[in-house]
Amino acid sequence: MFKYSLFIFLSLTIFSCSNNYKKAKAYYTKADHTDSIGNHEKAIKYLDTAIMLNPMDTFYCSRAQEKEKIKDYTGAINDYTAAIKIQPDFAIAYNNMGWVKERINDYKGAMDDYTKALELNSSFAMSYNNRGLVKEHFSDYKGAMNDYNKALQIDPTLLLAYNNRGMLKILIKDIKGAILDFNKAIELDCTFKISYYNRGDAKSDTQDYIGAISDYTKAINLDSNFQSAYNNRGIAKRYLKDYEGAIKDYNKAIKLDSTSSDSYLNLGVAKDYIKDYPGALSDISFAIQLNPNSASAYFNRAGVKIDLKDIEGAGKDFSKAKELGYPVPERLVKKYCGSKTL
Repeated sequence: MFKYSLFIFLSLTIFSCSNNYKKAKAYYTKADHTDSIGNHEKAIKYLDTAIMLNPMDTFYCSRAQEKEKIKDYTGAINDYTAAIKIQPDFAIAYNNMGWVKERINDYKGAMDDYTKALELNSSFAMSYNNRGLVKEHFSDYKGAMNDYNKALQIDPTLLLAYNNRGMLKILIKDIKGAILDFNKAIELDCTFKISYYNRGDAKSDTQDYIGAISDYTKAINLDSNFQSAYNNRGIAKRYLKDYEGAIKDYNKAIKLDSTSSDSYLNLGVAKDYIKDYPGALSDISFAIQLNPNSASAYFNRAGVKIDLKDIEGAGKDFSKAKELGYPVPERLVKKYCGSKTL
């Protein structure tokens, strides 16, 4: 499932008649053009010159955004800090700096920045949305819900807030409410693939697998490389006993991401259902190779080994699954793991 925080792109709104400003603005314009063709390193060099000629807060913020795009998050934070030093009430700079801090897992710093942005601008809907995500990280679900609600009260067209609130509602088991929020996000933008995908997950949670497949398919039609949508559509197809369709989707998901242990595990489980036990064993074993801490992979491989009459191997896998926290039924422990206490 996918959630989103937002940062704000800036446009130059400060005017000056100084010669240095005019030269700086020319470099800023070059940077803007260079950014539009994807050359962020060159855009940064143009902004370096603009800042040297005229160290404006807007130039610092623009360079910070370029640095974000090349994942120079420390450099971006330094530039936002410089912009704020010039303009202490720069709410957008605080919001964007919070977004960068989320990227480096500094959630407390992000929380502080979003809160400061809201102190400076209490109508900043995006900062409410972003702070809601951080509150979720800290398991403050009530606070997160309040922030999403506030964001939508200020801006009823903020589709990402509907999407994120929908995700939170899934987390607190309000599936119907979640679907309504995803419906609204899609109503606002029918090309927003993430809400189709998330609504598919919500429908799967209510065992509406046909509806889930429809939503995953819409997400895939919008993005033919949407790996997670293929994987989850495969799961829905498996529940409907369309094992061949599920296998086709898992194979596509693996083609898009050959390191996805979940997709290999799901592929192995589907093959087990069609009694392709050697294929199932191979796929689930590879899933374990990719993720040695996957308790469910050990549990499912144990079932395949039973089908292959490898009782000792099944017992070892059940033991490992339970060691990793999987709720292995006690009857299987007694039957396949002997009298050993796990």
